[in-house]
Amino acid sequence: MENKRVENYRDLQVWQMSHELAQKVFESGKKFPRSERDRMAQKMRELVVQIPMNVAMGFQKRNRQTKVYFYRAALTATEQLDYYLLLAKDLGYFKHSDELVEQLDNIEKKLKGLLRSVAGNEKS
Repeated sequence: MENKRVENYRDLQVWQMSHELAQKVFESGKKFPRSERDRMAQKMRELVVQIPMNVAMGFQKRNRQTKVYFYRAALTATEQLDYYLLLAKDLGYFKHSDELVEQLDNIEKKLKGLLRSVAGNEKS
C-alpha cells in the first residue's frame, strides 16, 4: 500500500469515509415517511455533514487546541447521529441502518485516533 502525503483535508481517510456516509444518509432520508422527512431526516442530514465539515475545519487550523476543538465537534456529531440511526431503525424507517452504524463506528474510531495523535498527552 502506497503512503500518500496528506496535503489537504480530502486526503484524510476519515474525511473520505464521513463524506461517503453523508451521501448514504441523504439517500436513506428519502425513504422516511413524509411526516418525518422534514424533521428527523433533516436533523440526521445536519449531523452527518458536520462530521466531514469539522474534520476539514480542524485540518486547516494550525493551533493544536483549535484542531482538537473541531475534531471533538466531529466526534460529538457521530455520537448524536448514532442515536438517530438507532431510532430510525427501531421505527422501521429503513432496514439497512446496520451498515450505516458500522460505517459510523469506523469513522468514530478514526476520529479518536486522529484526536489522540493531535492532542498528544491530553485526554481526548
